Amino acid sequence: MYDRLTGSLWSQALGEGIVGTHAGENLTRIPFDLAYWKDWKQLYPRSMVLSTDTGFTRPYGVDPYGDYYTSGQLYFPISNIDTRMGLKEIVVGLNNGGHSKAYLLHQIESSKVINDKISNKTIVLFSLYPHMVRLYSPVIAGQTLDFQYNASTNKIIDKQTGSEWNFDGITVSGEMKGKQLTRLPFDECFWFAWAAFHPQTRIYPG
Repeated sequence: MYDRLTGSLWSQALGEGIVGTHAGENLTRIPFDLAYWKDWKQLYPRSMVLSTDTGFTRPYGVDPYGDYYTSGQLYFPISNIDTRMGLKEIVVGLNNGGHSKAYLLHQIESSKVINDKISNKTIVLFSLYPHMVRLYSPVIAGQTLDFQYNASTNKIIDKQTGSEWNFDGITVSGEMKGKQLTRLPFDECFWFAWAAFHPQTRIYPG
């Protein structure tokens, strides 16, 4: 991709400038959500939606990738094909201190909560809605919490205090009420793309 201001070329996968004025610079990463509209509307009923009246004739309701997600086809050749899982498996990828790890999306969805560590950093992954994943630091005021899913309430509970947390990482009841976890950024992409840019990646639970 390129920026319109300087024409510098950027690696979309790494967020790093590779040619031009910003070569060698890194973009600031921010958390994001990829969600079904019905789930997003349930979480945030007062959300505003961008208008499709942009002045351009574009089929905004049509996915330009078509069946690319399920086909075995790759649009561009890659030099490093990692056969540890299927090319088009969707993974959540994390980096810390030169270490990388991939988590299968469907494994996070089925587990609801995954407590883990990458390098020396403790993290927790939440998934209460299809295809939606949140990554948080489980450290509150110097205390590292362990989380588990309560199926009867569709909430998340920390084992240390029994406090109940929602998908936004906010405590809704218990000793920790009012506290909020710090949200962290991650990558969500096809396995072949993650492995190509992070050839030494580990795969959860390894």
